[in-house]
Amino acid sequence: MIGDVNMDGKIKVDDATLIQRAIGKIVTLSEQALIAADCNGDGVMTIKDATLIQKYIAKYSDTGKVGRYTPPFPQSLRFLRIPQFPSPQPSHTQNRFQQNRRQIRLFLPTE
Repeated sequence: MIGDVNMDGKIKVDDATLIQRAIGKIVTLSEQALIAADCNGDGVMTIKDATLIQKYIAKYSDTGKVGRYTPPFPQSLRFLRIPQFPSPQPSHTQNRFQQNRRQIRLFLPTE
């Protein structure tokens, strides 16, 4: 069932939390859980999917595919991308510190 990420048969806030933890790379989801986590059907697990689960729990009308049962997917269609965010670049101060540290090493006496 779409939205039942922890596969316990119920859609609860735990499912939204599991999506958030997977996005933060704290947990790794199984293939079935990844399919259940794609609540808006865009092929990417994002915070929007967790929000749709929360809306479903609060009984909002616009909840995407949450609560719908999915037929078994053929192997060729089983995919879900987790967006890869670029790692933060070091700040100018950090770069300067690294350069100074390298320069200090150059001038240390050798034994």
